[in-house]
Amino acid sequence: MKDGRADYALFIGEELYGMVEAKKDTKEVLSDMRQAKRYAIDVNETYGGKFLGKWMNYKVPFMFATNSRGFHYMLENRSGTWFLDGRKATNHPKPQRGWFSPLDLQEMYAQDLKTAINDLQTDPYDYLKDPKGLNLRYYQIEAIQAIERSAANPDASESLLAMATGTGKTRTMLGMCYRLIKSKRFNRILFLVDRTLLGSQAGNSFKDLIIEDLTTFSKIYEIAEITDALPELDTKVHFATVQGMYRRIFDNEKAGEIPSPGKYDCVVVDEAHRGYALDKEMDDAEISFKDQSDYQSKYRQVLEYFNAYRIGMTATPAPHTERIFGKPVYEYSFKKAVADGFLVPYEPPYLIRTQLSEEGMVWEKGSTFKMYNRLTKQIEELENIEDEVRMDVEKFNKQVITEAFNRTVFKELVKHITPYGPEKTLIFAANDLHADDVVVWLTSEFELANMEVDDDAIEKITGKTDKVDEMVKHYKNEQMPVIAVTVDLLSTGVDVEKICNLVFLRRVGSRILFEQMLGRATRLCDEIGKQSFRIFDAVGAWAIMEEFTNMKPIVASPKANFQQLVEELDLIEQLPNDDRALATERQLEQIVAKLHRKYKRMKAEQAEGFKAVSGGLSPDDFIKALREKQGKDAAQFLRSNKSAFKYLDEMPGEPTRFAVYEGEDVLREVTQTFYKAKDATDYLENFRRYLLENRNKMAALELVC
Repeated sequence: MKDGRADYALFIGEELYGMVEAKKDTKEVLSDMRQAKRYAIDVNETYGGKFLGKWMNYKVPFMFATNSRGFHYMLENRSGTWFLDGRKATNHPKPQRGWFSPLDLQEMYAQDLKTAINDLQTDPYDYLKDPKGLNLRYYQIEAIQAIERSAANPDASESLLAMATGTGKTRTMLGMCYRLIKSKRFNRILFLVDRTLLGSQAGNSFKDLIIEDLTTFSKIYEIAEITDALPELDTKVHFATVQGMYRRIFDNEKAGEIPSPGKYDCVVVDEAHRGYALDKEMDDAEISFKDQSDYQSKYRQVLEYFNAYRIGMTATPAPHTERIFGKPVYEYSFKKAVADGFLVPYEPPYLIRTQLSEEGMVWEKGSTFKMYNRLTKQIEELENIEDEVRMDVEKFNKQVITEAFNRTVFKELVKHITPYGPEKTLIFAANDLHADDVVVWLTSEFELANMEVDDDAIEKITGKTDKVDEMVKHYKNEQMPVIAVTVDLLSTGVDVEKICNLVFLRRVGSRILFEQMLGRATRLCDEIGKQSFRIFDAVGAWAIMEEFTNMKPIVASPKANFQQLVEELDLIEQLPNDDRALATERQLEQIVAKLHRKYKRMKAEQAEGFKAVSGGLSPDDFIKALREKQGKDAAQFLRSNKSAFKYLDEMPGEPTRFAVYEGEDVLREVTQTFYKAKDATDYLENFRRYLLENRNKMAALELVC
């Protein structure tokens, strides 16, 4: 239509789907949408074709405006192809990164959103709770319900789930995707990961886990695995890496293989905290000659390319994650999961201090400084150095090879961990070179301690490991290796239930990464009677990050017995009113968490014995009864069941732990203690106390008071 009415009309067959207003690149694209809307009102039968219907005054459902400029994120209102779905008065134009395909428009038009949302809301959840199927826990159901409430709002565009590591995000996502596809709320879901290994794990869950009527997801709906670059038309869930999808969209010379913006109408992002670097600002001059892909994260470019609802899942939400997915619509914290008995807590960390870690390394002026050249694999000597050189513990293993420090740490470590299993250990090294050294030095220290070590017991698992996916599977499912040395590869997304020991040989500067590292050991493992996990810190990582982490301990000391915890309730009663309520709540959390762990280790005869001393309540019923009570009622319930707690404390079968070792020589100290957790209450109380103690000592405070 070039008679002054419209630049283009979009027909599929004889049916009129859209109007396009196209201007030269000097025109502002958003203001041109007004003309496209006018064309959708004025068009009549003389132009041929068939009308699909009428919406308000519009005779065409979809309108477009373009000025031929490619989309630029810093010029969002002045670039790209703008699209408006005119079938609802409250819809607004929004920019697209490309053109919809005819199939995109047909599917968009055909979707009956009202019926889909009604089907989603009326579909019962019973099959998700079936022990023969997914057997989802209460919080997983609540998480799915929160997503569905958000997706039921046609104006919503994203949602975020925050669930602690080890609480079953993959199962939750499986149930969620099934319901969203089953109800036809979405046609196709893109499941994005940032590593092939994580995509394979998720894909296997969709193929292996029963979802409904003893059938797996993949037998009901077509899925495309991580290796399928071009999914079939009937594919309902496509697993892909961010990097692979970025190449398909932005670095693909085959135009026919580039997915259209409407290819997926829902994008699910696993480990949503990863890869979302904040966009850098481009100045006016840079816009004209710089590539915006250098300034905007690939994750975000892929996400925003598709005209899709976005769902992020993470254990560690952060401001940059919330910029894309919004505030979490549902949260299930580490602390809550431990209290519920679904995760294990950590013991007070073992802090290993050596002479070198506390004083650092010093090369005096004029001495010889040796350097290892990683390219030539040779030791180079710099003689008579001009200035003193100092290296503190943060640079250990990163900038200087510190065999003496590592071996001193390992001499202590081999007293606490074993190369035989069944407990497994994960060691975080500084880099790949350091990881190689750790394997050699740790093996040597075990042997010096008269412990024979199988050659496969200690393995490096990093991105440079040969057939790394197979090695990860061995670490997860086989007896060997018992001890894995990694850098970042195993820090997120890999589930190994038998990990009971975490060893930090490098500093961590990110709260998110630190919590992900701790999350490697939080999973239950009834097979080995796992009740808690241990942290060994040789570089001060815990001291730096403890104040900032959200993974606060629930039990101040996992070794405290039940009778002691109950007796402490009497001491709490003597606190002022404001402090008493909070302290009581925390004490009850400790007792419930400890009850869950004890209950999971009980044998049948022990459970019957407990029932006999608890007024006929089974361990599970006892916990439920306690959780239904609050404050004083809960405390009184505990005091009235002292015989039950005496039985639990004397019940045999508790695993023993190693005593803290006080070092010799260069080993300065090994302590096992929590730093005081600093939450808002602590800071306010300390500030209040400071004011009271100093009001008469400082003129300014005296004046204010």
